[in-house]
Amino acid sequence: EIYDSIEYCLSAQWLEITDERFPRFVLTPLGAAQIPSIPEPLPLDMYTQAPTCIYPDLLHQARRLMFDIASLYRIPPHIIIDDTSLVTLVNKLPRTMYDITRELQYSSNIFIYRCAPRLLDIVRTYVRQQTAQQHNPLEHLPHGIQQSIRMLLSGYSIEEVAQRHRLPISTVAHHIHIALDQGISLPRERFVHDSLYATVKEFLRTQPYGFVQDIRSVIHEEVEAWKIRIAAAFARKELYRNTPT
Repeated sequence: EIYDSIEYCLSAQWLEITDERFPRFVLTPLGAAQIPSIPEPLPLDMYTQAPTCIYPDLLHQARRLMFDIASLYRIPPHIIIDDTSLVTLVNKLPRTMYDITRELQYSSNIFIYRCAPRLLDIVRTYVRQQTAQQHNPLEHLPHGIQQSIRMLLSGYSIEEVAQRHRLPISTVAHHIHIALDQGISLPRERFVHDSLYATVKEFLRTQPYGFVQDIRSVIHEEVEAWKIRIAAAFARKELYRNTPT
C-alpha cells in the first residue's frame, strides 16, 4: 500500500527523487499545492534525544565503519543502523554477538552479518589500548562492578557476592565478564571447572561469535547459563590474547 502510494505520487509529480549520493523523496511545489498546509514534524523524544556517547573516539570508528559499508551497498548509513542505536551500542562496549543482539531491539541483516563482526574487532582493540594506558583498570569500572570484583578477589564466591549485594547471580557473572575485558586478572580455576572451560574454549575457537545456547548444545550435561557465560569470558580472553592484533 505504501509502495503504491509512492508510485502514484511520483507519477503525479507530487514527489521527486533527489540526485544525492543517498537519494531521498522530496515534496515538489505541485505536491505542496495538493495539501492545504504542511504539518510540522512530530517530535518523537525517543528518536530526537540521542544519548550521550561515553567513548567518542570509538564512536567515530564505528561511524566510519557504517559509512564504508553503506557506501559499498549504496545505501544510507541509517538503513544499516540508526545513530541513536549505534551510540547506545558503543556505550555498552559489546564483546560478543550476544551482547549486540541483547542491546539492539531491531537490526538489519547487513549490520548483523557484515558490520557486527568488524565492530566487535574494533571494540576489542579499543578496550585493549585503553587498558594498556590505565595503571589500575579496576578504578575505571562502575562502583558496583568494583565492589563485586574486590569481594571475589578477597575470597568470596560468586554466590556469596550475589547474596551480600542482593544481586542476581547472572549480574555478578556479567561483572566478571566486564572485568576480564578490562584486563583485570581473576583466578579462573575458582570460578570455572576445567572440563567446562575446555569445552567452551574449543567451541569458541571455531565459532568465536557463538551464543550461550549454541555452546550449551555441545555440553552433555545441564549447566546454568551464567556458568557458561563466565567460562566463555575466560576463554575469549585467552583466545584473543593469543590472536595478533
